[in-house]
Amino acid sequence: MRHLLCAAGMGLLLAGGAASAAELEVGQGKTYQKPSEAIKAAQSGDVIRIDGGEYFDCALVRADHLLIEGVEGGEPAVMTDSACAGKAILIAVGNDITIRNLTLARARVPYGNGAGIRGEGKNLTIDKVRFVNNQMGILANADGSAILVKDSQFVDNGANERSEVLHAIGIGRAASLHVEGSRFVGTRGFSDVKSGAAVTELVGNSFEGGEKSTASYMVEATEGGSVLLRDNHFTIAAKQAGLKAAILLGADGDQPVGKLAIAGNSVENQSGQSIPFVRNMSGESVLMNDNKLSGMSTDITSSGSLKHRIGNLVRSLKDGVRHLLGQIRHAVSR
Repeated sequence: MRHLLCAAGMGLLLAGGAASAAELEVGQGKTYQKPSEAIKAAQSGDVIRIDGGEYFDCALVRADHLLIEGVEGGEPAVMTDSACAGKAILIAVGNDITIRNLTLARARVPYGNGAGIRGEGKNLTIDKVRFVNNQMGILANADGSAILVKDSQFVDNGANERSEVLHAIGIGRAASLHVEGSRFVGTRGFSDVKSGAAVTELVGNSFEGGEKSTASYMVEATEGGSVLLRDNHFTIAAKQAGLKAAILLGADGDQPVGKLAIAGNSVENQSGQSIPFVRNMSGESVLMNDNKLSGMSTDITSSGSLKHRIGNLVRSLKDGVRHLLGQIRHAVSR
């Protein structure tokens, strides 16, 4: 009898825990009219479902363990033309956030690095999200965070003509960045993916330049750590100018360089430019295996190390000045 009572009590506790998670619905005729209203009301573990439509809205995501997703089928759910706290359309302050099946577009802030998603908490999963014409697609600087991006699209990001240090994905000191099955098209700024993570893995992605692309590199991993690029396809467009290499590896950060492996990738260079596939500034060896190169000058080179370091210093100084000016403009506008 005692065991039955204990089992019944445990069942009630489990049922109560399950019941504590709620589904918050957003859309016309729903409880919440805007995503930010549901996100503000959400508690840890809740699910926010957003009906298709265009929302001129942004939000700070403070609760942990949230799933924020657009309803699949029919019109897409689009959050656009708004940025909270001078940062992003969605600012993931909480931990273990998943964002799925949304379109995030036209993020603009005075400092020039308005993002579709700004990751400030630990652990972020981005699944089937479209980032269109933002100053940056994803910007995250959370130490020790695991960031997963899969089956997503990045189109015409880096949309700030005043700055050259923008990226479709820009990751600072994270524990890991894993990007899989995603597509990058027409990135302006400096690169499609800039990673400072301890472990960077890019698997099965498509990187496509365009006439408007001003990226110097498609992938940049210069802060040390381990890097794996496998089964990605790179297309350098016919009129794409300014590309120095498809991939830049370096050791500019204070973390040691780990294993560097680039295997099973393919490149199609339609530009006529004589550029290498990989520019290795790390000082460490790179495992290169079964990459298919078309129109590239060489598979890997380490030339230009000094020029690269000077360029990084100049960009760092410019970035510091822009940050200071952005803070001043923000303070004046308040």
